[in-house]
Amino acid sequence: MARNKTLVRFMAIAVAAATVASSVPAYAAFDAAYYAQQNPDVVAKVGTSRKALENHYNLFGKKEGRASSAADVTSSPIRQLFDAAFYAKQNPDVVAVFGDNADALFNHFMAFGIKEGRQINQYFDVNAYKAAYPDLAAAFGDNMEMYYQHFATLGQKEHRTLGGFPSESILPGKTTATKAAAASSGGSSGGSSGGASGGSSSSSSTTPSPAPASTAPALENATIAVGENLALAVKNLPDGVTVARWASSDATIVSLASNVATGEAVGTVKITAILDDDDEKPTELTCTITVTAASIKLDKTNLDVAVGKTEALSATRYPTSENITWITSNPSVATVVNGTVTGVKAGTADITARITVGGIDYTATCKVNVTSPSIKLDKSSLSLEEEETAVLTATVLPSATSVTWTSDNTNVATVSGGTVEAVAPGSTIITASFGLDGVTYKATCAVTVNKITPEIKLNKTTATVDVGSTVVLSSTSLKPSDAVITWSTSDATIATVTNGTVNGVKAGTATITAKITVDGKDYTATCTVEVKAVAVTPSISLNERAVTIAKGNNATLTATTVPADAVVTWASDATGGGVTVSGGVVTVNSDSTATTATITASITVDGTTYSDECVVTVGE
Repeated sequence: MARNKTLVRFMAIAVAAATVASSVPAYAAFDAAYYAQQNPDVVAKVGTSRKALENHYNLFGKKEGRASSAADVTSSPIRQLFDAAFYAKQNPDVVAVFGDNADALFNHFMAFGIKEGRQINQYFDVNAYKAAYPDLAAAFGDNMEMYYQHFATLGQKEHRTLGGFPSESILPGKTTATKAAAASSGGSSGGSSGGASGGSSSSSSTTPSPAPASTAPALENATIAVGENLALAVKNLPDGVTVARWASSDATIVSLASNVATGEAVGTVKITAILDDDDEKPTELTCTITVTAASIKLDKTNLDVAVGKTEALSATRYPTSENITWITSNPSVATVVNGTVTGVKAGTADITARITVGGIDYTATCKVNVTSPSIKLDKSSLSLEEEETAVLTATVLPSATSVTWTSDNTNVATVSGGTVEAVAPGSTIITASFGLDGVTYKATCAVTVNKITPEIKLNKTTATVDVGSTVVLSSTSLKPSDAVITWSTSDATIATVTNGTVNGVKAGTATITAKITVDGKDYTATCTVEVKAVAVTPSISLNERAVTIAKGNNATLTATTVPADAVVTWASDATGGGVTVSGGVVTVNSDSTATTATITASITVDGTTYSDECVVTVGE
């Protein structure tokens, strides 16, 4: 019996093919240039010859809704999507030029509107349709007309719901009441419609033209939650053929009762449907079902609500089709309706969102604190001296409320954002307040300002500085802040001071004093400064290394020493030859018998001698 069915189907296909081959004449109104311009994806496969383009149109283009010419546009399947009244209302600039004739408006949409991004009707969003289906994007690229063609001819039949249309039984963003594991949109249209036209036009696997959806029986992959039921069905099941048996690769993950799959545990299984179409080798169809844990989560775990006010909770759940039940643990404190929480009276309550999947409850809870409006300060009184500051902190309910700060006497103390600044001796009241529903709530702090106690403190009480170096002293506390500081030193030969900058003069110790005078009374702070001598390496250097002096003449040598006050000793190794030196003056006698002489200058520091030399040549 199964073989007879197969034979009948084969004969029917053969007859249909023969009929098509004999009944597809050259299309009299076919415009090859128009067809090529409108369908670059076809040109990429078959080229630009009229015969190749016309063959493509007769074999595939008609079924795909491609127009054969500009005159053929009005018969396009896209026309069924076009809402002329909507288009005219949305595009008065087009009406001004083309009028409100439906055919004229549709021609404008096909020629210009698609490229300009004008909307075909109030429901269908072609950009959303493109973004939702990667298989179509791979086939059509940026040829937006093809997405309209596809939806009009194939998309509705394939139940591609994103960017849908009211004539479609499945509206945008909705799902059927019972999930059906049918052939996937990507598998039917993306595989067959893209493959039929593109495949016959070119052997290349690059961007195919769409063609009619596959009519082969198929199952659709699905995702369900633990405890959720899913009715399985084969799409495109031929007449007279039924599913003989269903099987799950792991019944501990997905169990089957006939064609109803139930999620038992988290995991993935293969579902097999065995058809009764062939006694010897029946067709086996497979799909994958992934089971995930059912869950629900709230966007907040804690929430403050004022009495009489509302706050919103948002729940994220899986499966998304499950209804959420909202529950309050204490309706006298807080109520909840569809996630909207209302404060009834001060207190706490738990708000619970619950879904039930497979008889199991899944919950998420938010702890709600309902408060009566109030404001409190962390201090009820405050004592300050002139120029001092202090911070008051307000605790406010509701917490997001803005607080206003005021002082009864700004001549005594001012306040800004809770920071109190003492101005002059006296008393004042600092008030923090806010208004809610016409009622003002207040909290106060009594502030007493006392006369300032003069004071001066330095950043150092002792300091060390080298001879020739400086160290800076400054006040770390100065009351009143506008007091003038007078600086002095106990020994200017050791250390001097100018506006707090101390200069080391020579080794020793000096006391630096900073003084202020308030109401005729002096207040001081001191720093003991030790001045240290800088360690140096003794040395001596002559201004000349070699000189020539004629007999009967002299020359002066200069020695530079460290330390500068070192005593220099001079010597000549040719005194007997008539070359002498005294105080750096070298004299060559007129009867000198020496030809050269070495002049040595030396100093002795801490028992060590340091020297330098100059060679004298005796001239005639």
